[in-house]
Amino acid sequence: MQCFVGCFRAWFPPDPDFKLPDLRILSVNDVYKPERLALVRTVARAAVDPGVLVKQVLPGDLLGGSLYASEHLGESTVDVLNSLGVDYCLLGNHEFDYGEKRLRELMDKSRFPWLGSNVRDRDSQSIFHTALDSDTFWVQSSHGPVLCGLFGLCTPATPQLSDPGHNISFEDPISHARRCVKALRASGCELIVALTHLSLHQDKQLAESCDGIHVILGGHDHDPYYLIHHGVLIAKCGQNAEYVGILDLYLTRALAGVEVKHSFHFHSTAAVKEDPAVVEAVCRWKKSTTSTEEELCVVGSPLSSRTYELRSTENAFGCLVADAALWACRPHGCHGAIINGGFIRQDRVYPAHSVLTARQVSEELPFAECPAVVRMTGQSLRYALEEMLASAPTPVGCFPHVSTGMTVSYDPSAPPFARVQGLEMDGRAVDPDEQYLVAINRLFSEVAADGVRTFCKCERTYTHHQLFRDLVMDYLRERRHVSGELPGRLVPVPAVANVEATRQLASDRTCQSDRREANDPLPASFVELSGRAAGRSSSTRSGKGRHHAAPQVRHSAHRRHARKDYQDDEADDDTSEDRRASLPEDPGDGQDDEAEPDVSRRESSRYDDDQQEVDTQDRHSHHKRHVRSKEEVLVDSAADSRKPPVVHNASHQPSSPVESNQTVDSSARAVGGQPPPTGLQHESIRTGWLVTSSCWAILTLVAAAIALWLKRPELAEKGMCFVTRRISKMTWEPELQRKEVAVQAGEPCNARPQDIQDAQKQT
Repeated sequence: MQCFVGCFRAWFPPDPDFKLPDLRILSVNDVYKPERLALVRTVARAAVDPGVLVKQVLPGDLLGGSLYASEHLGESTVDVLNSLGVDYCLLGNHEFDYGEKRLRELMDKSRFPWLGSNVRDRDSQSIFHTALDSDTFWVQSSHGPVLCGLFGLCTPATPQLSDPGHNISFEDPISHARRCVKALRASGCELIVALTHLSLHQDKQLAESCDGIHVILGGHDHDPYYLIHHGVLIAKCGQNAEYVGILDLYLTRALAGVEVKHSFHFHSTAAVKEDPAVVEAVCRWKKSTTSTEEELCVVGSPLSSRTYELRSTENAFGCLVADAALWACRPHGCHGAIINGGFIRQDRVYPAHSVLTARQVSEELPFAECPAVVRMTGQSLRYALEEMLASAPTPVGCFPHVSTGMTVSYDPSAPPFARVQGLEMDGRAVDPDEQYLVAINRLFSEVAADGVRTFCKCERTYTHHQLFRDLVMDYLRERRHVSGELPGRLVPVPAVANVEATRQLASDRTCQSDRREANDPLPASFVELSGRAAGRSSSTRSGKGRHHAAPQVRHSAHRRHARKDYQDDEADDDTSEDRRASLPEDPGDGQDDEAEPDVSRRESSRYDDDQQEVDTQDRHSHHKRHVRSKEEVLVDSAADSRKPPVVHNASHQPSSPVESNQTVDSSARAVGGQPPPTGLQHESIRTGWLVTSSCWAILTLVAAAIALWLKRPELAEKGMCFVTRRISKMTWEPELQRKEVAVQAGEPCNARPQDIQDAQKQT
């Protein structure tokens, strides 16, 4: 045995370049399901290595946006965060959902520091309450101690997204970032990390405008991103702890300062076990919630409340809430109802024939709002829908979902405010001069929520006494059955006219992107989907802020490459000044404009928490989502899996925006829930299995020798047959798995049933 071990070590020596990082930072942002923080704690405990300093940061949106948090005004989430062992937490827009006074109380109960450099008291200009302007800590590297500094920035759009009140100002993040970097440099910091709760385009502006930042760990966007922009690493980890971002930093002292190399990857929490201590804290608070497990109705087809669908296309759950609002307000003369997609929060899929409970409805609708009925002309109704569809298909929280009886056809490729092609109410075209009563979210009737200004100019005729979640429960109790299929009330016009052509175009793109030779260079986008390391390394010298690609890139065994179109839209497009300037004149309803509320209140909304800058992505699941360019149309939007991280390679300098931004599809899954190996990583997978097969062969030869020595040749024969089958299975398994999943998904990637049958026979 010692001889065998010696031979094994000689054949497979350890990597001489392997080195533990000097600093490891774990990042999770935008958690609206606090129970999932138990998974983060497990990952954090496993990420501890001897001699490695580990910091755990949360870049905002933790205290609001969920039933669990709202029923206790955020105190339950603070208790869970205290048990998590957080090092730094950033103020995001949802931290202000319960008002300024309540947030001060929650910060006092926190056993960790809060950051928020640009969150200021309006009168004194001092930083908000006990938040830190910046902080420093020492990192003991192999080349000596290095002082690291970090600071935090909150989105200036918080007054339009939450309820901070009038005593707090959210100042320009770039000017405060420059001030913080200058102060940290003066104190001797050689490594600077920025925590941001900004949209992706604002993070890019920060990297361009502020020299000296090495790393930006962000939130606010609900999709995972990893890219190097202007020499600065930018990473976001999606939402609800679906991924934990793990950033390893290697610090080397050089003549020009400290050289920083990094390795970053997304660690999936899909197969992670929950930490018992955090689970206990969550259950302790859940026992005191008022929601019950009462069974309300049976779901027919799969019913989706995916965030991406609710904010970009027609969704059955959104239509269900609109139907419930119309049902509750019809006795008061209501003709139709409109609900914004950002109002629904849980981002899940209810399987066919499952039972929808009262607790699940309460979790989907955590905000304490009720419907209101407004009187408006047909022209104003059309204009309000134009406002809500102005950013389509880019996901935004104001995307509309309409009730039964209403039909809206729109062209998403048309210019904003010229997209509504048809509007019907109860089977008749809407008359521009006729009066209609429409049920909406009460907040939209009071202020310009999500930037939609038309509703608050109309006369409010009735306010319902029940919260949305309560009336939806009553509606479902009466129906006892709901269908998860799309009702076809919000119809993209070109998609109806040319569905097959659009499908074929999207399929051709997918097929073209999958046809890669084994020697092709690594594409500009790659991603970790199995929970192992998949990142890239780069380095920067302190003071210069430039990253240089390192020669090695760690590959994951499970990832998928795909081309996609990309348009770098602004995340807060519906509240930006450019969009305001492009608005045509509101026809109004004859209401006095002087009665319009103050601008700071008109634009306050807590639902569209992250007007996201999201890349339109190819995603496959029960249905296939097709990518559209400016001239094409987005069709089929019932994706049934999380959106994968979008990762950009720094060493590849593309020649066009389409080439520079690629996405990876994680929804095609093999048996057992793991994504299938495809394309470029196939050779590395085969190499790994070859090593394993060699080990099996060596062990079998040893066992056969022992069997022959014991004069038991039948045992030796059985062992040789077993290892032969094992090696054959390992050789053909990756190809079989890839082709089988491709055929099941209907992908045009040269996968035929005959190929699978041949592989099975050879196996």
